[in-house]
Amino acid sequence: MQTSRRLVLGGSAAVLATPAIPARAAPSEVVIGAPNSLTGGFGEGGRQVVIGLQIAVEQVNAAGGIKSLAGAKLRVISGDTSSDDPALAASVTRRMVSQDKVSVLVGAHTSTMTLSAQIEAERGEVPILTTSYADQIVQRGYKYTFKIPPQASALSATGMEDTIALYQQIKGTKIDRVAIFYGADAASQAIGKAYLDYAKSKSIPVVANGTFPGNLSDPTAIVGPVLANKPQILFMNAFLNDMILVTRALRSLGVTIPVVGSGSGISVKSISQSLGKDANNLMGTLAWNWDLPTPGAEEFRVAYKKANPTEPFAPQESGEGFAIGSIIAAALEDAKSADPKAIRDALTRVKLQTVLPGGPVTFGENGQNSNARGILVSWINGELRTIWPKEYASAVPPLP
Repeated sequence: MQTSRRLVLGGSAAVLATPAIPARAAPSEVVIGAPNSLTGGFGEGGRQVVIGLQIAVEQVNAAGGIKSLAGAKLRVISGDTSSDDPALAASVTRRMVSQDKVSVLVGAHTSTMTLSAQIEAERGEVPILTTSYADQIVQRGYKYTFKIPPQASALSATGMEDTIALYQQIKGTKIDRVAIFYGADAASQAIGKAYLDYAKSKSIPVVANGTFPGNLSDPTAIVGPVLANKPQILFMNAFLNDMILVTRALRSLGVTIPVVGSGSGISVKSISQSLGKDANNLMGTLAWNWDLPTPGAEEFRVAYKKANPTEPFAPQESGEGFAIGSIIAAALEDAKSADPKAIRDALTRVKLQTVLPGGPVTFGENGQNSNARGILVSWINGELRTIWPKEYASAVPPLP
């Protein structure tokens, strides 16, 4: 005889009593893992990501924490991935996922390290938000990666186009001679290729080009072709110390042409400290700069200066880290959970105006910030100023 789901006693239905399942208590804190390049060629930029993230976290906590989680506080734990050891990036990220039980990750700043870290994030099903540029970061079909800045190829094309437009506007001269050199790391390779592709598409003559290993001891491989071919602009993407070495060598030889890079290679205070006035016309394309008139940027600048009184300005990476902290807080409020999968789903729904240029942050199906927009900056008498596009510009560079 089959047993019915409904037991009938005396002609009426009887409901079987079951013990009540208690609601899951909201966590008292949400842990954010920040595996980043804290040492090596990109160490300064990675440290600044964590600084900006921490400022955002402190503001959220001071305002009462995550309201939808009964005021749960945010806590950041950081780890050094190095700038050049993908195996270390993987192990640091894996530890945060498996041992520290982080709910979300922020890293790993350097594209080569991020390409390694995101594998561990995907395996552990923990979302990772990154400031890295390399195109392939969002071309692998991963569901847990969310990329804040523009694609390296788009950033390069925009940067080259903006530089040429600005140069021609100021000088009234057509650009018909450029040099393109780039490092061997993943981001630099992508950016260098994009420079070359853009030049070809616009029929701009490239009079010298090549790739080189990071951490140069001798800049001759770049300086020599520049001296011989006399380009109007040198486009170069490399480690910070390589940018400084090449720029110093060129300036010492009287070559004052714009040197244009991307990302951490041109945005940190070490440039001005090392080069002084020789940094003039050292330019680059960034995802954020301290002088932008974007919503919340002034408040962040004040908070950054209060937390870092000896720093001359808030660099790109700190602004990106701050924006990511705001995005994580918004996702947590939406998710109403510290579960990584719930946070991942909430990130796909984010539409948040942050300090970044280009409109509210919203992620496409591949995890790329759909509204990311690069800006062109230049060192001018010791300050890193935004010079293009016009709606964001705060200064005009002293082109030779």
